Amino acid sequence: MKSGTYRCVDRDHYSLVWNGRDDVVVDHPEYDLTISVRDTGKSYIFNMLENNSRYMPGYLEMLFKKPKVTINKEKNPHAILEDTHNNSYFVIYPYRGGVPFTFDLVS
Repeated sequence: MKSGTYRCVDRDHYSLVWNGRDDVVVDHPEYDLTISVRDTGKSYIFNMLENNSRYMPGYLEMLFKKPKVTINKEKNPHAILEDTHNNSYFVIYPYRGGVPFTFDLVS
């Protein structure tokens, strides 16, 4: 996995939020996370940079209960699928359960 900044946005579920100024309703994704990823060779280090989530699914919330997460590649409790062609995204199944979350490379 390429080191860099990645973003995960819920593309399937949006909540309706009153914007406080008038009767217009605005769509917001349920979760929107930006993290930095550093590959040290033996582990991945995820740092939460931005969390614009109204709601975080339970598995993601457990994974990012601390702003810095270190995942050992050999003793990995999570399933991580990497884009081997151009390193533009990765998919993680936190705790090998639930639904997959795709993080797209931003920079």
